[in-house]
Amino acid sequence: MLASTSSKVKLALHTETAFHPHKPDYVILLCLRGDSSAVTTYADVEDIINLLEKETISYLQDIAYTTGIDKSFMTTGKTYRQVVLPVLKKINENDYNMLYDEDLMKPTNVLADRALKKFSEAIAKCTKELVLKTGDLLVI
Repeated sequence: MLASTSSKVKLALHTETAFHPHKPDYVILLCLRGDSSAVTTYADVEDIINLLEKETISYLQDIAYTTGIDKSFMTTGKTYRQVVLPVLKKINENDYNMLYDEDLMKPTNVLADRALKKFSEAIAKCTKELVLKTGDLLVI
């Protein structure tokens, strides 16, 4: 089980608190001490969707995936558990919310597994890098 409590390791691409029913609308990163070797990565869900076939998008909307809870959220004796959810949630005609955690998300069947692999490949193609300098503020 992984935890996001250290900045000394590369964090895999993920939706912040994908497991939680009340996810943040924004993630804000403030750079206090710039490090030219500290790369922030991100991907736009619209770019990812554009690389996927309709069938894959459909499978990703099924509740056929589980994600764990980062152990940094399990305090006061709470036990580890899995949360079942889709990878994509349609919010209107053209827009989707992405619920994804590369390290913690698992498919529950073969079709979900194939769709998740295609989704991960699309993410890799769409991932952008940014190096923040001291005083930079990034809002996602």
